Amino acid sequence: MSSEPDRAALAHATDHIARGLAQLTHRWRDLPGVSAILSSHLAEVQAIEDALWSILAIAIDTASGDQLAQIGALLGEPKVTLSDAKWRVMLHARIDANRSAGTVDELLAILLRFADAGDVTAVEYFPAGILFTAAALTGGFPPARVGGLLRRAKSGGVGVQLVAPASGATAFRFASADDVETAVGTGFSDTAQTSGGHLAGVY
Repeated sequence: MSSEPDRAALAHATDHIARGLAQLTHRWRDLPGVSAILSSHLAEVQAIEDALWSILAIAIDTASGDQLAQIGALLGEPKVTLSDAKWRVMLHARIDANRSAGTVDELLAILLRFADAGDVTAVEYFPAGILFTAAALTGGFPPARVGGLLRRAKSGGVGVQLVAPASGATAFRFASADDVETAVGTGFSDTAQTSGGHLAGVY
């Protein structure tokens, strides 16, 4: 059962002037001077409310341009070559990392922002090590940055490594025997780097 208290839903009030004038008693309602003074003060109240709501509306998923850049600067997560959509995913993961207590489940949740659950494994090693393996990172996220987030999220004294990509279908392999074997997708690349197997990186 949640210990969170019940809270009234907040809504942006855009009619402070009208609501304020409606509170005047009949004695004062028809006096132009009173209405003008009250309206000028209520206009300031409305401006403050509008400004506060504009701040509340600036979230990672709704911000863009300079607003998104400010969030990235506050979190210490630069855009570099990422698109805005990928940067938003990275910023959410950075928040997760900053809040992390270093548990395996928390680290795994961060990694799953960048990979499908079926492509990820986590193996704990005594006394304090965790090896994450991702067969693929969805969306082409830089594995070095993903690994950096995992290391930031870990507990002190715990070693964390990420191996990605590690797909057996595209991993580089040598011939199985002394005879020459030709395989476009798993052997050495050509000079144009358009073929050949992939090496798994450790991050």
